Amino acid sequence: MTLTCFILLCVPAAVQVTVAPDQPMPFVYFDDPLILEVYSDKDVQVSGTLQFSSVLSGDQADAAVTPFHVYANTPYWYVVAESPKERGYFNLDISFICDGEEYKQSTHFCRIDRPAALQHIPLYAHCGGDSRTCFLNAARSIGIETFHFAASSEYLDELADEASLFGLHIVLGLTPGQLQKAPDYLADVIEKRCENILRFEVNCKGIEPECNALMDSFRQTGCPASMSVVVSSAKQYSELMAESPHLSVRHVSLISERWPDPVEVLNIRHIAAQHGLEGIQIHVANPGWYPRSKEPAAYFLHRFFQYRSVSASHIGLNAAVFADDMGIQEMLAYLNGLALHFSRQSYVGNCILHQQVSAPLFRSGSDWLAVVWSEKTGKSVTLPIHGAINVTLSDAFGNPMKINESDGSEITLDCSPLPLYLTGTGGALLGSAAANELKAQASYFMAQVELTQAIQGALVERIQKMTTDPPATDGRLRFLEFMSALPLLEEQWHTRQVPKHIIVPAIMQITDMAKTMAVLEEDRGENFLEPLTEILNRTEESQSLYLVGSAGTAKSRERGDWILSEVRRLVEESELMEKSGRKIEAVAIALLAEARSLCLKPAAQADAPQEAPEILPQPVVPAETLQEGEPSEEAATSESEEKPKEATPKKQDVSEEETAGQEGELEEGIHVVVSGDNPYDIAKKYNIGLDDLLKWNNLTKKSIIHIGQKLNVRPQKSE
Repeated sequence: MTLTCFILLCVPAAVQVTVAPDQPMPFVYFDDPLILEVYSDKDVQVSGTLQFSSVLSGDQADAAVTPFHVYANTPYWYVVAESPKERGYFNLDISFICDGEEYKQSTHFCRIDRPAALQHIPLYAHCGGDSRTCFLNAARSIGIETFHFAASSEYLDELADEASLFGLHIVLGLTPGQLQKAPDYLADVIEKRCENILRFEVNCKGIEPECNALMDSFRQTGCPASMSVVVSSAKQYSELMAESPHLSVRHVSLISERWPDPVEVLNIRHIAAQHGLEGIQIHVANPGWYPRSKEPAAYFLHRFFQYRSVSASHIGLNAAVFADDMGIQEMLAYLNGLALHFSRQSYVGNCILHQQVSAPLFRSGSDWLAVVWSEKTGKSVTLPIHGAINVTLSDAFGNPMKINESDGSEITLDCSPLPLYLTGTGGALLGSAAANELKAQASYFMAQVELTQAIQGALVERIQKMTTDPPATDGRLRFLEFMSALPLLEEQWHTRQVPKHIIVPAIMQITDMAKTMAVLEEDRGENFLEPLTEILNRTEESQSLYLVGSAGTAKSRERGDWILSEVRRLVEESELMEKSGRKIEAVAIALLAEARSLCLKPAAQADAPQEAPEILPQPVVPAETLQEGEPSEEAATSESEEKPKEATPKKQDVSEEETAGQEGELEEGIHVVVSGDNPYDIAKKYNIGLDDLLKWNNLTKKSIIHIGQKLNVRPQKSE
């Protein structure tokens, strides 16, 4: 579809001018000239000027129009020789002289890269209308390959056909009713386009107890694509898992009317581990978000990298933010810059610890990408880059920038809310970011009191020291202790020494720390004693023993089969590190793969999986993590404007019972339930056993407590 800008020239409605007529939208490839197509129903002589202004820098440039003649009913392509050559989003003011009369019109265009130069970015676009308002081809041009369609959309068949034509992936949103029984039209679309469907996003609200069985049935009778449960918060996910203990889907879609706090992703990951699910994929979306004056398009990049820093998989946004029926938007240029630099690199850590500057580092092998921005203009940071090669710096649109290096060992960057992309290979920055991340991971682990109390003391002491000690202190010893601990923890779970909701989060977090420590091992430069091939051979042997010896139902093998897939992934990662020249890290990752492969034996010998208790402690987030996850001041202001202000309740309307409930304790030995309370937290607050609390109040682990309810937190005299 070609978007045409109409310019009234000599005769009203007789002349049309189209920007970039050779493209489906008004964008120009980086290495192509800007073309204007002029069409008239009569012969006209055209001259004039063009004025360009960059949205990013505000720079302006004028270009004189070489006079040309347009013949009646014959399109004329005018090549603008002096148009801006850099990538970006530009306003274009056209001032033509047509047979002595002046006519003016304003429009805009993007200059982006050819698709072959871009990487496929982990974004998906929510389409709320038909093909005239959801420009699939425009999104495809900047590396977006996945689109979300509501199964109830009247345009579903049309959009699915277009997505299939372009070879795009589909995420299909299902309501509870559609999950229970797919309408005929939906069944036809699913059958016809199953190979394009990446996953189904399912809202289980109101059908929580039967949701898992319905999803299994849907996949068996419909399409075997992945299923993802839709939640609006970590709390809702926790409630869903409590009501559906057999729910084992490995995708969670965190969808909200406001951008969720990145901490919510961490919490969902922890809650899933409490229920025995490691390695789930969490997708974050805000389909209703649109750039505003106090949260412009570039701020979405902040959100994107914050979510990727906490292991979010796909980030979803409204397709209209980069193109709609009014034309292309500024976001298209920013996403082009993103696709030039980012694909699916893994997060290493934050390069610097600064409250007003963010610098998350991502990498693939030895190649890294640091994304640097500040909340306000005027801040500067210095990053260590000694030992790095192929260092480049680009602006938010992907245009090269000059690097001001002092002596080649560090670089100073002037920051603003517009991200800068710093790329390189090897060097000190990887180790610096990993050291910061290791302290953050250790702090998160130590904040989970129930974990630290249940895990062996020596291991917890090691982790405690990691929150303060330099990473080089006893680094190798700590790493090897972690490797020994993983199979022992797995065995403690399956022999029922420690419950699943404690062991699996501990295993997950120790594995995360081990991966970070592997980066630091390469930085330390001390070779491991064992060669890589021997470790991989032992790992292969453990995998073979599991495959030969595992039996039982698919449900009983679920944990072991997932560990097997994780071991294989770690082996591939080790081989990638070997090829990229990070040989010490390759051995460290291979040792981690071996440690996880040793978990296969207890997993294979285990009975049917134990169900997690209905009432589970919520994850605790350290203060420093909360600070890192806080949205910018501008973003917070913008979001507060979106949400209508709630009326403040009058003081006299608050009952005495509610007032007592806010204080938490009405009288000695009594607790009044307040918002957010659960029996586990109440028992911990008063240092009593959960079973005692339930017994004293005639409750069970499935009981629901209510705000204002009075609970005995001490035994009654009769007892």
